[in-house]
Amino acid sequence: MRYLLFLFLPLLIWSACQTPASESSDTPNGKGETTATPGTTTTGAIENAATGTMYIQGWNSKVRGRKVYLVPSEEVQEHRHFRHALDSCKADSSGFFYFNPKTAKEGFYQIHQPQEGNIYEIINLYLVPGDTLTLETSNPLKKQVLKGNDAAYRNDYQWEARQKFFRQVDVRKRNNESKTFPKDKFVTYTNQRRAEAYTFLEEYFKDHPITDVYRNYLKAKIDFYWVNAISDYQQYHHYYTNQKWHYFPYDSLGIDYLNDEALNNKCCPFAQEYQTAIGSIMEEHYNRRVKGIPDSLRYPRLLNDRFEVAKEHFKGIDMDIAISNMSQQFFLSMAEANFHDEVGKIEAYYAKNITSKPYHEHFMKTYKKIERIAPGQVAPDFTLPDPAGKPISLSDYKGKVVYIDFWGTWCPPCIKALPKHTELQKEFEGEEVAFLMVALEYNKGNIENWKKYLQNKSVPGIHVVAKGQFMNQEIAPYLIKSAPSYILIDKEGKIVKPRANDPATVANDIRALL
Repeated sequence: MRYLLFLFLPLLIWSACQTPASESSDTPNGKGETTATPGTTTTGAIENAATGTMYIQGWNSKVRGRKVYLVPSEEVQEHRHFRHALDSCKADSSGFFYFNPKTAKEGFYQIHQPQEGNIYEIINLYLVPGDTLTLETSNPLKKQVLKGNDAAYRNDYQWEARQKFFRQVDVRKRNNESKTFPKDKFVTYTNQRRAEAYTFLEEYFKDHPITDVYRNYLKAKIDFYWVNAISDYQQYHHYYTNQKWHYFPYDSLGIDYLNDEALNNKCCPFAQEYQTAIGSIMEEHYNRRVKGIPDSLRYPRLLNDRFEVAKEHFKGIDMDIAISNMSQQFFLSMAEANFHDEVGKIEAYYAKNITSKPYHEHFMKTYKKIERIAPGQVAPDFTLPDPAGKPISLSDYKGKVVYIDFWGTWCPPCIKALPKHTELQKEFEGEEVAFLMVALEYNKGNIENWKKYLQNKSVPGIHVVAKGQFMNQEIAPYLIKSAPSYILIDKEGKIVKPRANDPATVANDIRALL
C-alpha cells in the first residue's frame, strides 16, 4: 500500500533538482534534465500565477537516486510504458524530487516512479495551471490533507476512494471472497459497490466543484472497474470454487455489460481500468467465438482467433489497445509452429490501421523483441552464475545443441518434469548436447534454497541461476513469462525453437540437429 499526501506548498522550497525536460537546450547534461548534488538547497518565492506553470514536489525513499517522470496521460502506452515525459527528475539521496514544467496545460498526468526490483509506482493526477502540490509516499498509515488546497483535495479523492473500496483489509477480503459467491449474490454485490462508489464521488465533491472532464473520468473509472470485476468472476469463479478452469458465460449472470452505456465513455483510454476493460471485453468475445471447441484445437489458433476478435469488435483507439494488449500475451502462443507468421500478419494490418501512435510504438517494441528470437536468429548470449558463483555463458556451448530449461524450485510443474529431464539427458549422454538448467529464483534466500535442493536431489545438467526470476535482465531477450519454458538452439548458436517441446517429447527435435 502506498501513501499519498498533498500539502500546500510553502513559499520556502528545499530543492534537490530541477528538470525541465521540454527545455533540454538549457540543461547541463543535454538530456533534458539537471541533476544537482544531493542535499543542495535553494530558497525563494514560487510564482505560479502565470498560465501554463505548475509545481509538484515529493518524497519517496524508494526512488532515491532514481529518475522520476511527469507524464501527460495521453502519452501513456501501457502500465509502466510511456512515449514522452513532460518533465523528469533524478531524486536526491533522501528521495526528494520535483517538477516545474513551463508548458503544462490543464489535464491528466501521471508520476512514474521506477523502484528497485522492477517495482513501478504510478500516481494519477488531474492538474491545472497554477497548482502546487507536495506528495509523500513513505507512510501508508498516517493521512493528512489541508482542505484549503483545491489541488490537494481534487486529487486526494482517488486515494480516499481506493482506501474505502479496495485497500481496507476487510474490504479487500470481501472483494476476493466475491469470486466464490453464487451468481445472484455476486451480481447484487458488484452492482451495490458500483452504486456506493457513485454516491461517494458525489458526496466527496459536494462542496468542491470540479470540471465535467474530471468528473466524467472518475465516473468512468468506477464503471470500468465494475466491468473488470464481472470479467474476473467469469474467468475465475469455477477455479476458486472447485479448482477447475471453466469460463462463466456473461449472459448467465443476467448482466449485459457489453451493451452498458459505460462502455461508450471514451474519455480516458489512458486509464489502466479502461485498458483492462478492453481486455475483459475481448475475453468475452473470444470465449463466445471458441465456445464448444476442444482445447486441442483452440490453442493452435489462439493468436489468430484473438486477432479476428480485435478486428471485428474494436475500432479506433480501442483496437489499438486491444492489439497492444494482445502483444503482451504473445508468449502464450510462441510454441505454435506458425506463430511468427501470424505475428507478422498482425503487424502488417496494424501498420495500415493506426489510430494511436503511442500504442503502435509500444506494439512495435514488443514485435521487434519477438523477431529477435525468431527461428534462425542468433541466440542472444547471457551469463549467469552456477551454484559456486562461477559465471557460465550460453556462448560457452557453441558447437553443441543446447536445450535450455527455465525452471524454479518454487514451480510444481517444473519439479514434476525433472524425472523426464533426467531420462532425456541419459538418452543423449556422450553426444554433443548441452542441457542448460536456468533456475528462476527471486532473491538470496530463494537462491540458497535452490543450492540446497541441488545438493539433496540428483538433477543432472549445467545449473545456473537467474536472480529476480522473470525480471532478470540477462535472460530478458527470451521473453520468459512462465515456467517451465524450454528453448532449443542448434550447433551454430541459432534458435531452432524459441519455445521448444518439454523433456518428454523433445528428443526427436534434438536428434534431428545432431
